[in-house]
Amino acid sequence: FYLRRANFSPPPNPPLIELETAAVQERKPTRSFAAVFLPSMLFMGLLFIASGAAADIWKERMLGTLRRIASSPVSMASYLAARVVFVSMLYVVVALVGLVAANRMVGMPVPNLPAAALWITFTGTVFYLLFLWISVQPATQRAASVLANLIIFPLAMLGGCFFPFEWMPAWMAAIGRLTPNGWALSQFKAILDGSIDAGHLATAAALMAALGALAFLLTLRRLRGGFAV
Repeated sequence: FYLRRANFSPPPNPPLIELETAAVQERKPTRSFAAVFLPSMLFMGLLFIASGAAADIWKERMLGTLRRIASSPVSMASYLAARVVFVSMLYVVVALVGLVAANRMVGMPVPNLPAAALWITFTGTVFYLLFLWISVQPATQRAASVLANLIIFPLAMLGGCFFPFEWMPAWMAAIGRLTPNGWALSQFKAILDGSIDAGHLATAAALMAALGALAFLLTLRRLRGGFAV
């Protein structure tokens, strides 16, 4: 009787053994504090270099350089283009030194060094043209300095230069990504992550080129319109 009951008793309800299946998600590599903060520091440096280099136009005016150029066979467009080339070369050095140091010293991955360096150079040059246009608008050098400071610090604060977007509230980060430096910083991070394709990068470069060309033409018009004297 006991043998028969042991062989033919119904299974326990609920079962004594349960089988659960779970999909193992691939862990994303976490970035260090320095790797998260360094792109913001790089772009803050781009802004301050652009502002400082743009302010030199007032030194050229006070020394009479612009007045002599205006009365010489050298066109003002050639002079302005030469300044842009010089600043671009400066940004090339900043980009290469900054990216190599970031990779070697803090372990920030730079999978596409040429693209990242070109984007820093290109973006920094556009920032310079924008601040140069801003610098030639006021009537005095002091007013130009005050205006530049009133613009650069809010841009740096909102645009992810003082604090990375990852650390900001969602609404503030959304606003910051709409600023010129915040938008350029987002593209730079996409280059570092390898999540940006060639088509999107070309579109971003075209937009930055259009903005830089507009700033160049407006600055040239101001230089020809009486700023030199």
